[in-house]
Amino acid sequence: MSKDNFKVLLIDDRPNRQERFLDGERKLQYYIDSGVLTNIVGGTDFDLVKTKFENSNFLMLQDYDFIAIHRSAVNTEIRNQIISRVDKRKRLIFFSGGISESNLIKSQGNQLLLINSKTFYDNLILFLDACQKGNKDSLMQLAYGKNWELNLLYEALEKFYSLLNKESNISEYFYEFEIEIPNEYIKLRYFKDCEANTIITSDILKSITSSILNDINNIL
Repeated sequence: MSKDNFKVLLIDDRPNRQERFLDGERKLQYYIDSGVLTNIVGGTDFDLVKTKFENSNFLMLQDYDFIAIHRSAVNTEIRNQIISRVDKRKRLIFFSGGISESNLIKSQGNQLLLINSKTFYDNLILFLDACQKGNKDSLMQLAYGKNWELNLLYEALEKFYSLLNKESNISEYFYEFEIEIPNEYIKLRYFKDCEANTIITSDILKSITSSILNDINNIL
């Protein structure tokens, strides 16, 4: 994904959510006027979009690079249709108060971000600014904030130190150990050569934590 800027579609069925987290649409107006953001929040516009989706009409989604929808704004069937039908180069975002932490996953070939509503709106301006500049890290900034890379590295470092302190002789197949990796970014960066039957030992994990620590120091 490489462009001068990215276009974002935001769909939220409840205007009071933006009122609560953003003081309404005022903070978003610059990005709306510049064409980066289409903000569909409640009212007639939302009803029209929902009707299109209920009739399996998703053509409007073709115009956007990022599609952010409050999870309860549409039912499970419509969400699954969106995931299966949208172009795989686009990025889907479902936000909800019922989601406890940011989670980047693959679903039906699509990259999908699940994110808490407060975190979504807290990081939204940062995300839109990155989209306006065509920043390839836009989605990571939405999920984990401005210092997203450091945040993910520290999270992994803490997790792996804890595992090493609990168990001095780790020896697990990668497919068993995989659940301990805190996010997809860490998995792709430090475990990219691992196959399902690769044995993860304490020594391997110590080497990875050392690499993570070095990468943190290089950023700071």
